[in-house]
This record gives sequence, C-alpha cells and structure tokens, in this order.
Amino acid sequence: MLGGTMSRNVHLVDAALVLRVHAPSVSPARVRAERRLRHVLLDAGLTAAKPRSVTGEDLLWVAGRVAEVEQYVPHGAPVPTWNAYRSMFVTLSRVHGVLGDASVPRPVVSTYGPPGTLRRHLALLSRRPLNSTSRRHLQDVSATLRAVLKSWVPARELPASTVHGDPRLENLPTGHAGEPVVLDLGFAARRPRIHDLAYATAWILLGPNDAGTPSTDAVDQIQHCISTYEEGAGGLTPMERRAFDGYLAGVCLYQSTVAAHVEDPDAHLDQPGVRNMLETARTVVARPRTFV
Repeated sequence: MLGGTMSRNVHLVDAALVLRVHAPSVSPARVRAERRLRHVLLDAGLTAAKPRSVTGEDLLWVAGRVAEVEQYVPHGAPVPTWNAYRSMFVTLSRVHGVLGDASVPRPVVSTYGPPGTLRRHLALLSRRPLNSTSRRHLQDVSATLRAVLKSWVPARELPASTVHGDPRLENLPTGHAGEPVVLDLGFAARRPRIHDLAYATAWILLGPNDAGTPSTDAVDQIQHCISTYEEGAGGLTPMERRAFDGYLAGVCLYQSTVAAHVEDPDAHLDQPGVRNMLETARTVVARPRTFV
C-alpha cells in the first residue's frame, strides 16, 4: 500500500504499475480530469505518473468505486531537509506555469480555508457535543478567524492557476536521478497560487510527526524557499504578499474546523498536529509579514 488521501493506492510491483481506488465521493469526471493534468505535466517534460489503460478502458470499477491504473514512478522516501523543501518550491513554480488554465472540476474535499468555508464549519462544529477543552479550542479558532478576516484578500483579487493543492515532500519528491516528480493531484483545483505556497509552509512549520517545533532558522529558510519559487514564477505581486498570512492561517484553522465532519470531534481537536496548527495560525496573526 502506498497510502493516499483521496484514494487507496496499491503498488503492482511486477508490472511497475499503481492501482488507485478512489474515495466514493470522487467522480469519474474528476478522475479523468486528473489524468489529463498528468498528461499536461508529462508533455511539458515533468515527471509524473503516466495514466495507463486496461483492456482499452481508462477507468475501472472496484467494489463500486472508480479506479484507475498508472505507471509507477520510482522515487526516494522524502527526507525533510531545507534543500528538499527548496527543490519542492522550484517544482511548484513549474507546476503552476505548466498547468496554468488547465480545467479540472473542484475536488469534493480539500484543505482550503477561506473565511466562508471556515465559518460554515465552525457553525456546524458549535452544534456538536464538545467537552470543555474543545470548547476553549473553538473559542481560540473563532478569535483567530476574526483577526484573519480583517486582512483577508479574496481569491478574485489574486493571480490564479490550477494549483497542486497538496504540496508536501511526499507529493513533490525527487526521482532516483534527481529529477522533480509530481504525484497525487487529488486536491488540484483552480485557486490563487499563493494558496499552494501557504499550504506548503503550514506543513513545513508543523514538521515531522506533527511536532510543530521547527528549527530556529525556519523563518529565514522558508523565506529562501519562497524566493526560489519567485525566481521560477517571475515574482509575487504586492497583493499576493499581502494575502499570504491569511491563506496560511486559513490552512491551519481548517485543521480544527474540519472536526465538524468527523465522528469524534473531541479526539480530532486533541491531536497534537491540530493544536500546533492552531498555534501557527495565532502566531501568524500576531506577527504579520514574517515570511513574505
């Protein structure tokens, strides 16, 4: 098993293929669109999982779920070093440039935290039975969201692209020959490109094992990562710089508000990663323009 957020992925070793069985909420149209995105990346010279057909069919059905087969891309296990993160941001700039206006239906689920989404989640979460610790957590989320709203830049005012949606080292690793690899487009969507930079930064700050204790030079290193993105993408606009903190905080707060949709919201909110993401959001609000 190769893991996966929106699919269960099985490595068929002898055939050098991967069978991806998608979640019930993922439609055939969405899967076909992701396959087209991978072809766009391949045609541009990036390394991605090449879609394969089986008996002439692009899609399969496994236990009532849409499935597909793709070529396995050999790559190393991601090691969270600053060189690896900088390479990831370089790849991200290439992905945005290549995908550009490519069409893809919105994913049913994605870690994208604009205020409207967060408010809807919070309204649902507030009606769930919660313990006192979770209620305090919810109050902190609400207060942080109010602060984010004061400087939020709507998506329509920002440069957009078809973004990766889940830019982490395991999804943007390097191949065995050192080439950049693009995997897992399950969250790909037409969004402000700054969202991808904010999302990547949130997970870097969370760190391995959800510890939320990045090294003391994390700010300088993340600034360097974003600069490498700018070199490939032609820079960030002033509006993107203004928007970055809000989108970073939104990604972090999403981890709390999504508790509205899980079976045990108290257990979800008690996870170290969720608590640490909230602390990151509060820090970003308290110290704006730290990274860009």
